[in-house]
Amino acid sequence: MRTKRSHLTSWLSKVMLVVMLLLSFSGTGFANEEAVATTEAELEINDEETGKKLVVAYAVCSDKPNFHKWVIDNKSTKARGVNWKTSGQEKYKDDGYVLINGKSSATIYSVKDPKSSKNVKLTVKDEKNKTTLATAASEQAECGDPGGGKKRGKIQFTLSDYGLWEDEGGVILTIERIKGDEGEITAQVCLCSGTADAGKDFDDQVKTVVFGDGEVVKEVFIPIVNDNQVEDDENFKAWLQADDDVLGFRQATWIHIKDDDY
Repeated sequence: MRTKRSHLTSWLSKVMLVVMLLLSFSGTGFANEEAVATTEAELEINDEETGKKLVVAYAVCSDKPNFHKWVIDNKSTKARGVNWKTSGQEKYKDDGYVLINGKSSATIYSVKDPKSSKNVKLTVKDEKNKTTLATAASEQAECGDPGGGKKRGKIQFTLSDYGLWEDEGGVILTIERIKGDEGEITAQVCLCSGTADAGKDFDDQVKTVVFGDGEVVKEVFIPIVNDNQVEDDENFKAWLQADDDVLGFRQATWIHIKDDDY
């Protein structure tokens, strides 16, 4: 009898051990499922395979006077509600909400200041208005075809900021031509004082840039004065001046000079 009880006890112990192991594995499975769900939620802004944004916004030529026209693309397979708002014109800000079906787009209109040519920015956020999903600029809208049927494109600085040491002698600013390369574009690069003084800390002569037919990149050298004086870091600004229809988004750039006389 004792031997039978001993075997029975041993058998029950083994069964309990197997049950406990199965429960343990089952718990691990639930934890993994929860982790996967969390990861999928984090990927709602970008596509899991390509990494590209699931929401894209851009400006298009408006067919309504005194209104900007925008398109918001939802590249996800699921419907998505988004909040949008404009900025750049103090008295003509606009906002709204739109529900976009999966793999679809929505066209929206925002009020425009008829007396202003300032660039307007569109910001698209999630349904809770917390995360920025996309942005767009009104100047990106292509209206008409200036240049006698030629796509001249637009010019802009490649960077919004440049930095250099004072003893480097100067800085090279790069100007790019986008959305077309036909015909000729002439522009001026004007320099304005910031904390650095024009003529004293940098050469402030106006530079002329000419993009010939087919040319898409130009460089301009701005000399910097090394004065051998201990001083704070300084900066100045460069502006692009040309016909409005050929100016891109980055019409200005800041140059930051780091002092080397310490």
